[in-house]
Amino acid sequence: MPEQLLSVLEAFHGSNLARLAVPLVLFSAVLVAARGPAALRLSDETLRSVTVTMALLIVNGYLASYLVLQVDLTRSAYGLVGLPHLDTAVWSALPWPVTVLAVVLLFDLADYWTHRLMHGSVLWGVHAVHHSEQRLTWFSSSRVHLFETTIMKLGYLAMTGWVGMPVWSLLAANAVAYLHNRYVHCDVGWNHGPLATVIASPNWHRWHHSVLPAAYNKNYANIFSFLDVAFGTYYNPGRCRTEVGLDEIPRPGVLNLMLYPFSEVLRRVQRPVELTENQL
Repeated sequence: MPEQLLSVLEAFHGSNLARLAVPLVLFSAVLVAARGPAALRLSDETLRSVTVTMALLIVNGYLASYLVLQVDLTRSAYGLVGLPHLDTAVWSALPWPVTVLAVVLLFDLADYWTHRLMHGSVLWGVHAVHHSEQRLTWFSSSRVHLFETTIMKLGYLAMTGWVGMPVWSLLAANAVAYLHNRYVHCDVGWNHGPLATVIASPNWHRWHHSVLPAAYNKNYANIFSFLDVAFGTYYNPGRCRTEVGLDEIPRPGVLNLMLYPFSEVLRRVQRPVELTENQL
């Protein structure tokens, strides 16, 4: 990879300001292109939603040492198992754009299955925090519980740790995934035309957040929608005009969002007991 591009990637990942400012400018331009300057005027509901997400992001930042500890412990355990892995030099034989594309695909494959696992297990309570967002904006991708960040990082490590990816390719792939994840949360109706079944679009991802039951547990990929086509979870019948979000988290303030995964686990544990008592 050209050294100048690598320097840009390192600067991007190393600066909180850059990771906020770049998508702010980029996706503000997307909104203006899609709906005109009026799209930049946020409703009171959207402003409240963005404020809650920003507060959650700040709280997660203070707890980030927990995330580092969990990932480091998993990486150490992964190394102790002694699983075979590719030599990093294998990637040097390929043109750097090909390497980046391959790593992005591997990341998205890991993202797909980890995301799908959270929807279909006791981990739903963790991911439900993200789905509590009822006013989608590019910033909605930041409404995640710290546990979800942990689960996703561990999923990447478990499913791609054997590949021996060079550090520079990880920086590039992370930048692509970071920006695209914010793009698909933009409140625009873009659907990518004939590429809809290949590259994830904002309209396609809005179906993932839709309150329509037919759209539940669909569209798990972050970047490559063809993964959902391949695994039978693709759903995109046309323009998504439904409401989005969940009502299952009461008063979705920061504290409730942080505590919800624990209350959801408790509810799932108590439910079999309640069913048994009702049958007596």
